[in-house]
Amino acid sequence: MAVLFRPITSKDSFGNYEIGIYTGTKKYCELMKEMPLSVVNGALFFFASLATELQEAIQKFTKEVQKKETSQATTLKSGDGTQQS
Repeated sequence: MAVLFRPITSKDSFGNYEIGIYTGTKKYCELMKEMPLSVVNGALFFFASLATELQEAIQKFTKEVQKKETSQATTLKSGDGTQQS
């Protein structure tokens, strides 16, 4: 959890911010022991669902690319859609 919860070091007028560099867990290890389990479980759920969504997106994209390549290969093989001068 110390990796996820690092201090904000600066903010700009647009609401963008920078976080501190991760330097290990020694500095925040005792503080993280007091973190509510609901926050820990929320972080675990977020990353688990993100992983699932990314896997689905990668599979969908791969299928679209394969379909496009198959379509192009069929066109080249049959000559359908080509123009002769």
